[in-house]
Amino acid sequence: MTPEIFDVLEQTKPGVKGEIQLTDVLRLLLKKQKVYGYKFDGIRYDIGDKLDYLRATVEFALRRPDVSKGFKKYLRGVV
Repeated sequence: MTPEIFDVLEQTKPGVKGEIQLTDVLRLLLKKQKVYGYKFDGIRYDIGDKLDYLRATVEFALRRPDVSKGFKKYLRGVV
């Protein structure tokens, strides 16, 4: 995205749950310039959602070689 997105962000009012929705920002930005997308085939997490935030954190920790062993041990102890 180009720096112009910050101007549009400042003009965009919060929507659902008091959050600024990126889709609203992109819709406004489209009126000023071209916007390009990328099809993402991976797992997507909405880190504005508490459960998705926790899922992302746990899965990220489990994939990190420097913390996964200790984190798995911790999880076994609390589950």
